[in-house]
Amino acid sequence: MSDAQLRRMDEIESLRQKAYTLSRSDRLGHLMIKSFDLIQSVHRDGMNSENLSWDLQALTREHAKTISEDPNSNEILRSLL
Repeated sequence: MSDAQLRRMDEIESLRQKAYTLSRSDRLGHLMIKSFDLIQSVHRDGMNSENLSWDLQALTREHAKTISEDPNSNEILRSLL
């Protein structure tokens, strides 16, 4: 990987770590971690990754479940996830 690609991966990992901290008190943090995992996978393996379709379907299911169980799902910022 080039230096620019490595920097991008570091930035994504930094955001992922912030989401991890959030996940201790909020289920949406876990959903954000999974989103960053998917972004890292696409960045690393490209759009033609064998697992991309499966990972995206799993994230979609987890998103639906998390939002349906979120007591604050009506808050506008939470709806962005």
